[in-house]
Amino acid sequence: MEYISTNNIERTALQLHDALLNDIKIQYQKKKICLSLMLPVDSFKRDHEEKAILLIKEMIYFRLSGNEPWGMGSYIFSIEGKIYKKEFIKITLLLNSGDKIIFCGKEIYMYTEKDREFSESVEWATLS
Repeated sequence: MEYISTNNIERTALQLHDALLNDIKIQYQKKKICLSLMLPVDSFKRDHEEKAILLIKEMIYFRLSGNEPWGMGSYIFSIEGKIYKKEFIKITLLLNSGDKIIFCGKEIYMYTEKDREFSESVEWATLS
């Protein structure tokens, strides 16, 4: 598990380049967002693709464009994270389609298949 907060956003490097965005689930009343991802092979970290969940808690903002100005695509091209209003984290994901996903939240967690919390996150993310 990787935990991102305002205390460590400057030191944390979420390695999401070339990750496949499978799905986005939002629980509006609970102020949670869950992004279901497939992390690519990485010669330094992974020798196979790995499922991951990016969980945003205490969400105050979410925006998604779906215009695909660069053509179809659902892979993350770049990620930018910074502190917003001293207590929130603003993340901007640029997809290979040219679309952007922007969200702000207080706490961000990244779970991979190896983490015991992963199954709980997957269960929540697959609720209809």
